Amino acid sequence: TDFIKYFKIKIKENDLENNKLKNKLRYEIKQLEERRTKIEELAIEGVFSKDRFQKKINEVEEEISSKRIELENSEKTKIDIDKIIEYCKFFLRNISEFWKNSQVDVKRELQGLIFPNGAYISNGKLRTPDIADVFKAFGVSSTKKSVLVGPPGLEPGTSAL
Repeated sequence: TDFIKYFKIKIKENDLENNKLKNKLRYEIKQLEERRTKIEELAIEGVFSKDRFQKKINEVEEEISSKRIELENSEKTKIDIDKIIEYCKFFLRNISEFWKNSQVDVKRELQGLIFPNGAYISNGKLRTPDIADVFKAFGVSSTKKSVLVGPPGLEPGTSAL
């Protein structure tokens, strides 16, 4: 569906940006390593005092460490689109179980997700003008029987209560 295509495009755009960042960080690390080598060469030639050398080397080493940590963190952000989509489908197909086991504040958020334009009762039935696009996108059937509502049976009329 259009939603899933859009979702995949956005993830791929994110991956592209992440790859650009990783390439930039690798380049910066390489530049810093070359700078470290140059500082070491200048120290060997006697251009720097021991204290000045140590200060410059420490500065470069800190920058290299910082860039390497940033690079490691960017490596961890790889997103598996198919796994996310499968989890979304699983979540949406099992939303009634999630609802039953959730606190009231989570149920309110779910209600806003499920019924983006609100819900109302008409002729004793829950009605909504529309279901959320996410349900349409993942092909979750709105005709599936709810496990939250029992089947019709013999119940006393409301006027008898």
